[in-house]
Amino acid sequence: MRLLTGLVAGIAALAAGGAARGQPAPAYPTQTVQIVVPYTAGGSTDVLARALAEALRRHFDKPFVVVDKPGASGMIGADFVAKARPDGHTLLMGYTGEIVVAPQLYANASYRPSDFAPIALAGETPLILIARKDLPAATLADFVALARGAPGRFNFGLAGTGSPAHFANALLSRLAGITIVQVPYKGSGQAVADIIAGQVDLFFSGLAPVVPQLQAGTLKAYAVTGESRAPAAPAVPTMAELGYAGFDLSGWFGLFAPAGTPAPVIERLKRATLDALDGAALRAAMALQGVAVRPLADQALADFIAAETAKYRRLIAELGISAE
Repeated sequence: MRLLTGLVAGIAALAAGGAARGQPAPAYPTQTVQIVVPYTAGGSTDVLARALAEALRRHFDKPFVVVDKPGASGMIGADFVAKARPDGHTLLMGYTGEIVVAPQLYANASYRPSDFAPIALAGETPLILIARKDLPAATLADFVALARGAPGRFNFGLAGTGSPAHFANALLSRLAGITIVQVPYKGSGQAVADIIAGQVDLFFSGLAPVVPQLQAGTLKAYAVTGESRAPAAPAVPTMAELGYAGFDLSGWFGLFAPAGTPAPVIERLKRATLDALDGAALRAAMALQGVAVRPLADQALADFIAAETAKYRRLIAELGISAE
C-alpha cells in the first residue's frame, strides 16, 4: 500500500492547491529544462519526450532538452530525477516499468513513487511482437511450433526487467508452452537494431521505433498487445485474435517532477502539457509513431496509476516475475 499512498497523497496535495493560493507564481522556467529519459535514444519513451519537449519549448519560449540516462531497467534515470532539485527544471518522462513496476520488484530501490510529483499522462502504445526478417516462421503460430520443438534455441530481447515487455515475454512463454532465452538490453532502440541485424530473434517493442522498419521491410511483426489493432500497423493482428488472452500490456508515458516542486510550477507544466497534447501537430507526430494521446491529470491520473499498480502486482504473483 505504501506504493499507492505516496502517489495519491502527492496528487491530492496538488489538486487541493491550498498552498498555492495567495502565493505569487514563481518565475518559471528561469533556465534550460531537462526532460530525463531513463532509456537509450531511439525508443518509444525517447521519441515521445522529444516531441513533447519541442511543444513545451514553443509554449514557454525557453529551452527544453531531452537527456537520456539509461540503465537498471529505467531506475538510474528515475533516481536522478527523484534526487534533483525540486524546482521544475529537471523532469522525468516516466514509463510504466520504473513508475509502477520496479518499486514492487526491487525492495531496495533507491526511490519510491512518493519521490515524484505526477504532472500529466501523455500517451500510450501497445507492444508489438517483432522478429528478425529471416526467422523461418511466417506467423506466431509457426514460431510457437518451432520453439516447442527446440526449447532454448530462440531468444527474446528484454529492454528492462519489470517492463511491460518482460511481462509479455513471460505471459507468451507460459500460454504457448515454450522456453525462450532472454537477452537484456538497456533500451528498445538497441534491441530493434539487433532484430534488424539478425542478432536476436524476437522482441516486444513499442510501436515508435518499429513502424518505419515495418514500412521498409527490415523486420516482420507477429502481433500487437492492445485490445484492437494499432492504426499505425493495421495489418498486424492482436494477440487476442491469435488466441492469446490477457495481453492488455500497453506501455504508457507520463511527465513527472521531483516531489516538493512548487504547486504553481506543477500547475503551469500540467496546463502546458495538456495544451500541447490537444494540439494537432503533436497529435499527428505521435500518431505517426504509433503512440495514442491519452491526457490525464489530477485525480484521473491518480486512479489510473492505482489501477496499473494493482494490475502489475497481480501479474508479478501469477507469472512469478522477479528482479533476479
